[in-house]
Amino acid sequence: MLKKTTTSTIHYILGSKDIFLFRERLFHALCVIMMVPIIQAIIQNTILGISLFILPWILALLYVFVCYVFSRFLKKFITATYLFVVGTIIVILVNYIYNDGINGPTMIGSFIPMTLIFVISSSRLKWVWAVLYVLLFGVLFYMEFTNVDFVKSHYVSLEHRYYDVYIAYVFSLLSVLIIAWFTQSSLVKEQKVSKQKSIELKKERQALKQLNDQQNKLFSIISHDLRKPLGNIISYLDLLDNKMLTESEKDLIKQDLNSNTKNTHQLLLNLLNWSRAQQNGFNFSPVEINLKKLFHTPLSLSKDLAKPKNISIVESYDPNARVKADKSLIDIIIRNLMQNAIKFSPSGSSIEFRAEKVGDQLIIQVIDEGPGIKNIDKEQISKKANDVSWHSTENNHGLGLHLCVMSASTHNGFIEALDNPNGGTIMKVTLSA
Repeated sequence: MLKKTTTSTIHYILGSKDIFLFRERLFHALCVIMMVPIIQAIIQNTILGISLFILPWILALLYVFVCYVFSRFLKKFITATYLFVVGTIIVILVNYIYNDGINGPTMIGSFIPMTLIFVISSSRLKWVWAVLYVLLFGVLFYMEFTNVDFVKSHYVSLEHRYYDVYIAYVFSLLSVLIIAWFTQSSLVKEQKVSKQKSIELKKERQALKQLNDQQNKLFSIISHDLRKPLGNIISYLDLLDNKMLTESEKDLIKQDLNSNTKNTHQLLLNLLNWSRAQQNGFNFSPVEINLKKLFHTPLSLSKDLAKPKNISIVESYDPNARVKADKSLIDIIIRNLMQNAIKFSPSGSSIEFRAEKVGDQLIIQVIDEGPGIKNIDKEQISKKANDVSWHSTENNHGLGLHLCVMSASTHNGFIEALDNPNGGTIMKVTLSA
């Protein structure tokens, strides 16, 4: 609690780094530090009974406070800087003449405001102030050297003079330490901010590169995989206008046309789902539902796709079993796995669809009698690959499998590709339910 209060007080005195520059906050800090020896001088002169210096030191205190207020609260830093320089010259001049000249604390104490002015000023002004102070002390030294009555000594004792000089040294050292600490602390913070920005910039570049790669893959899929089925559809439509075709030939063309159209429609759905997932991710909204309602739509569509190839679909699951699942994600998984199984299964074969709730998991299996999946694709599926680098443009199953992997992962599950002992592939999906 104390640490938090102290930090808040310091931030209030110096000003927020979001509003004030480093040099402005440093100016505020040194103004406050300079008030301390001035207050000490007022107290010291009051105790020693040297009333001559009490009023000048009070005026000096007010002057430093005005400079602080101009910069910190009125946000007129440049005005405060010039006021500070003028006030510093006046204080040095008066203190030098009336406080034992070269033997007093002025020489040491003057380094506090001079150091501050050099730190907060621009490069051009630094040289102006340096020349000004060199000339100021040059004139003071010369006047003291040529005129023994130029400076006055008001020390009541030699111990008082040594004490005064020592105090000036202590506060000068303290000011230098504060400037060094403030500078180093700000530099470390800026380095951390710069490093963080560099990391964020690197992440943004990687994200842009990934987005660009995804767009390139998307365009590649569209340009290659859609061209062929759309071309086939156009060719079939042209053939149907041919009056030389028999009715049986037209029926075959219509079946192929129907199959091509459904496959193309499925590909378009996959592209839309993939694009949406890349931008915003899948929306996961599980609800309590029985398996009959959960599987009815994707299995009905799959049966329609299987008819032209005379492929039978065998279902094996308890329709009344209830699970908590996201129907849209399950649709994506089943439609794509069943479509791939139908596409690569020979005509007249069968595909088995199994589903079972085991504990808090739903296990789905699609078992076909096709040629199987390459080992590299099995590895990518098992690792939950998050890219379509293994997309096969020749058979167009990569994007669908990728969507299945993403959907399963969103559903807190995973997909495995296993070999069917009777030939073909077993696609096993394990989901939390």
